[in-house]
Amino acid sequence: GEDLPDLEAGEVEIARLSLTNSVHAEVTSLRARKDGKEIALRMVDEYETAIELPFDRVPKPMGDEEVFNLFKDAEPSPMNTGCEFEFQSFFHKTLNGFKRPEVEEEEA
Repeated sequence: GEDLPDLEAGEVEIARLSLTNSVHAEVTSLRARKDGKEIALRMVDEYETAIELPFDRVPKPMGDEEVFNLFKDAEPSPMNTGCEFEFQSFFHKTLNGFKRPEVEEEEA
């Protein structure tokens, strides 16, 4: 995560997804900041990928499942990989350590 873009003013990281068995251990970060009466969201990675979210504003803090689904439904989704991944979150403790185990290749 050292190469992630800096947080913008007033922004916090809600959760991050790390590829745990890739060569570069890529990281994708979901960030939020207060914007008027809403919370503005954005997802960033170390490669400055243009990641589109199904929605980029919410009226109140999201639950764990909503955060998980935001990673899953992003385009491109950082979960759409053959690598193992793991979540980390200060705000969504039940996501901490949630892992996708190594995908075993089927024998031909």
